[in-house]
This record gives sequence, structure tokens and C-alpha cells, in this order.
Amino acid sequence: MRLAQSVCGTSKLIMILVLLIFFFLGAVLSYIWTMGFYAPSEFNLPSQTNVTIENVHFPPEDASSFNITVLNPSYSPSNASIERIRVLTNGDKVHYVDSTAPALPLSIAPSKSQTIKSFWNWGNYTGQTVDVYVVIAEGPRPGVQARTPFMNFSIASVNIDPSVSVNHFNITVQNVGSSTSVNITRILVNGVQVSTEPNTLITPYGLTNASGVQPTLFMLLKNWTDLQGKPITIEVQTVQGFSAYYTVVAPTPMILSITEIDFNINYTDRFNVTVQNAESSAPYFVDIDEVKLLIGNETFVPTVSLPQKLEWNQSVTLACFWNWSSYEGRDATFVIQTVQGFTLRNSTSIIPKPKVSFIRWADSARVNTFDYSIDVAPSIKITNENITHGIWNWDKTARTTRVRISNIINSSYLQNITMYVKLGSETVATIFWNSSDSLPTSWVSFSAIASTKYSMGIEIATTPEAVSGQTSVVTLEIETPDQ
Repeated sequence: MRLAQSVCGTSKLIMILVLLIFFFLGAVLSYIWTMGFYAPSEFNLPSQTNVTIENVHFPPEDASSFNITVLNPSYSPSNASIERIRVLTNGDKVHYVDSTAPALPLSIAPSKSQTIKSFWNWGNYTGQTVDVYVVIAEGPRPGVQARTPFMNFSIASVNIDPSVSVNHFNITVQNVGSSTSVNITRILVNGVQVSTEPNTLITPYGLTNASGVQPTLFMLLKNWTDLQGKPITIEVQTVQGFSAYYTVVAPTPMILSITEIDFNINYTDRFNVTVQNAESSAPYFVDIDEVKLLIGNETFVPTVSLPQKLEWNQSVTLACFWNWSSYEGRDATFVIQTVQGFTLRNSTSIIPKPKVSFIRWADSARVNTFDYSIDVAPSIKITNENITHGIWNWDKTARTTRVRISNIINSSYLQNITMYVKLGSETVATIFWNSSDSLPTSWVSFSAIASTKYSMGIEIATTPEAVSGQTSVVTLEIETPDQ
């Protein structure tokens, strides 16, 4: 009897549970059917894959890549095929990731996620908000915004100073407050790697991101003569993939020139060189520290007081002690160096100035002045058609030449003087002095033909007061105005 009652009770419980289950299922199905009628789109299962981006991470220690984690939800109808990853910077500039690990395309099964290492250098977009998108074979392209780590790695200043050197210039690099320290590997000028001091960067140079650290100075060993007045772009590269850039226009050219080389016929033991720093030059000084001559295969270094500072818009004349007499007429190249690394060259022949002068027939000595002595007597006329000196133009071009009587000793003994300059039998210039005239006489000009020698004659009339046995001395002077 008790067993029958127990079985009956259990059956009733089972029946109740079954009824409850069917009641719950009916209610759920009724709800779904009703809501499906009013809002069908919310209760339809997706017909295409709809992946999501769970995370994007830009590691500050390596700007050459970033990590993106992609999830294919469990309710996706199929595997998700990741075809490409792209990044938008500044709102509209598109960058496609060309290489990933694992490689794309990549299939992700439903309910699975995958972290993809994306090789794209974001070093030029530090501290910026970027948009990262995943391109899949079918379905929408999910995207998220992410912010790259802040970096203060930069070139703080560039100092290009012609008064210091044309063979190097300085830059300062800073990294204070950045997300990571960096290790500098290379510095480039207009795309070409240069050596540096104090560190040649054979071993990467560590630059801390700690606060309170002063910028680090690098001397770039680069001759920038050919870059004067032009843009220079400096790039500093690091192991971490960050690069710092700085573009500056180099100072305008230094206009340095050798304006004059003077070999004076009266001083064969020396010559003068005049160097100019032009007004159109960059407003800096230079320091001259070397002068030398190249003649054939020989090099000569004259004795010069050096160094000498040459200011902007100024000239300086250097007295160079070296006996040039045995090299007269030879072609020579004059080279001047500055402490800053500028080199000046001027090629010319060693031809003394003035290139038109008096020549003493006895020994071919050339002078700018000479004295002609006269033994006087009362009221006589003295004539000499070919005196001790003539005139010689040894230049390769014609030169305008001027002659005059500059002084007379015992002029009271002389009534008048007539001096002739002749080419053969032709008189090309006549210098006249009368006792009533002042001294020096006016210049008398003529055109001296290139590579030509002229003879000189003189006529002198003495005064009645002239004392026999006494001497008068006439001094003649010559100059070439265009030298």
C-alpha cells in the first residue's frame, strides 16, 4: 500500500516538472515570436562575420610596429578572414600595414581572438590619436582610436657658424619627458650619414628620458661649403625606430677672395697679398692661418705674421717674406687657408709691379725713380740722346704710363730741362721744366706697348750763375696708374 502511494506521488511530481518545462518553453517561444513580429532585426542571427578590435598597443620601446588584438565573436556564422590592417593619421592620411606576424590573410574561428604584430613605423606620429582599422573579406571593417606614446625626442638646435668652421657644425638633441630612453645609431645630413664627435656612433649613444637633463651636443664632421645658402636637413635615427628631423638654411656664402698680389720691383725679398671678405659675404669673420705658393712641383711657404683676423666687409694685406727674384715670370698658384677651413686660390704669373718702370741699361735693374747727375758750367747746353736709364713695359698688355721730374738738387744752376721718351726715332713723351716752374712737374702720359723698351734723352741749359765744378741732380719718377 505504501509503495503504491510512493509511486503515485513521484509520478505527480514528474508530471508537474514536465508541465513547468513546457510552460517555460512556451512562454519563451511566444516572446520570441511576438518580438520577432515587432522588431525582427534585433532577433535575427548575423548572416556575416562581424569581428571586433579588443586592443591596440603601441610599445614605446619599438616604433617599428604595434600590436592589435582581433576577436571573432562566438555568434559569427563562419571564420573571419583578416585581409589587411590600415592606419589613419591626421584624420585622413591612410597607411597600409605591409607586413604582419602572423602573415595576412589570416583566418580566425568564431569565439577566438588573435593578436597580430603589425610592422608600421609610427615614430613620426608620436603623441597623436590615430584610427586603426581591420579589413576583412566579408562584413564591416571595425576600427578603433588609439593614442601613440608621447616622445620628446627631437633636435633642439642647430648651430652653423662660418666663423667657427666650414668643416663641422653642432646640433643638440633632447629626449626629456619621453615615454622611453633611446639609443642613437646614425645622424644624416641631406640623407648622407656623417661622423660625429665626441661619439662616432659605432656603438649606439644612449639618451635618457629622465627629467632635468640638458640636451646632448653632437659635432657633425661635415664640410658644408657646397651647402652655403641652401637648405640642410638633419636626421637623427635610433635603435627604437624614432627619428628626429630639423631643416635649416645654411648661412649665405662667405665671399672670400685674393684681390691683389703685389711683387714690387724695389723689394724682391717679399710680396704682398690682399685678401677680402666681401660686403655680400655672410656677416662673419675668418682667421687666416696659412699662405703658400705652388710653382711647378714645388711648394713654398713664405714667412707671414699669422693668424690674422679678417672681419666681414674688410680687407687685410699680408706681407709675405720670400725671395722671388729667381722665379720672376713663372706661373704660380697662391693658396690661402683659414682656421675655419675656407681655401682661397689665385693663379698668376710672378711679374713685379709696376709692370712699367725705369730700366738701368748697365744691369737691367728696374726702379721707380732714378737720379741723373749733371756737372754744370755757366750758360752751357748739355745734350745726351741715350741716358743711363730707359723705360720698360714687361707686361703682356699695353699700359698707360706717366713720367715726371719729381725733384732737382741745385736747381738754381739750371735754366730748363727737356726730357724725351723715344721708341726708335719717334718721340712718344716730352717732359719739360723751366726755372720758373714748381716741382714736381705735371705728369706726362703715354701708352707703353706690351713687352717693349724705350730709350730716354735729355737736354739741359744752365744759368749764367752756374758754378763750374758743381753738380745738379735731376730725379725722375714713373708710375702706372692702372696698377
